[in-house]
Amino acid sequence: MKTRISGILMLIWVMAACTEVVNLEVDQKDIDLLVVDGSITNDTMEHMIRLTMAGNYFLNQPAEKVSGAIVTVSEGDNTFLFSEKTVGSGEYYSEPDVYGIPGRTYQLSISLPEPVNGTTQYSAVCKMETINPVDSIGLKRWDDIGINGFYEVKIYVLDPPETNFYSFRTILNSRLLTDTITELFITDDRLYNGNYTNGIGVQFFDQSNPDETFHSGDTVTLVTSSITRSYYQFLIAVQTETSPKVPLFSGPPANAAGNISNGAVGFFTAYSNAYAKIIVP
Repeated sequence: MKTRISGILMLIWVMAACTEVVNLEVDQKDIDLLVVDGSITNDTMEHMIRLTMAGNYFLNQPAEKVSGAIVTVSEGDNTFLFSEKTVGSGEYYSEPDVYGIPGRTYQLSISLPEPVNGTTQYSAVCKMETINPVDSIGLKRWDDIGINGFYEVKIYVLDPPETNFYSFRTILNSRLLTDTITELFITDDRLYNGNYTNGIGVQFFDQSNPDETFHSGDTVTLVTSSITRSYYQFLIAVQTETSPKVPLFSGPPANAAGNISNGAVGFFTAYSNAYAKIIVP
């Protein structure tokens, strides 16, 4: 018994003795990059384009806002002006009666008051894919998973015969549960291409999490979005870069490839939404 305890203590001592603080010399020079995040959908609403500057990875500071730009989204003869409601916010909004039409292509144009990375002009193009109406959604409770069980949100819809890509968001009453890119469920249609989904699970909510708890009488709304292949790949890249790394000491994070011109990062996307609701029993 003494021998075993002595061996364990020796192992702990050796491991402690091998611990050493290593200071890495990292190049932290500033690089000016414009970051663009925005969209237009088939919903009639105020659409938003956000402009910021890329921040230093090692500095715990909020991103610098880009104010005073001229931002427009155009399609054919239609041009929508996006205005900065609050000066200095870097958030540019369309008029509340603006909506996109599925099947058409939209172009974002940005003119900055001062050059970033040597230019004041940036642009992006994205097609708004079409989407089939969702017939209905369902809820299934899994009591044998987790502490208090899970709710599964299931979708019933006919998928078109061509290759499609989707993202799914869930609204509980009036609150968006999946409000970050990392919480989006995104998928292609390879498992059900051209077929009826007949209740495929697309969202799962932990009932031990107070922010996700469903109660009898709550309204659950599933927002199904038809997105482009390039935006699907962008979302996959962002989720991969922001998820825990395996192995632990993997390569450093990198900017996901977006669709903004002249070396800017981020993505301007156009997508169509379909909505379906259900009351929690």
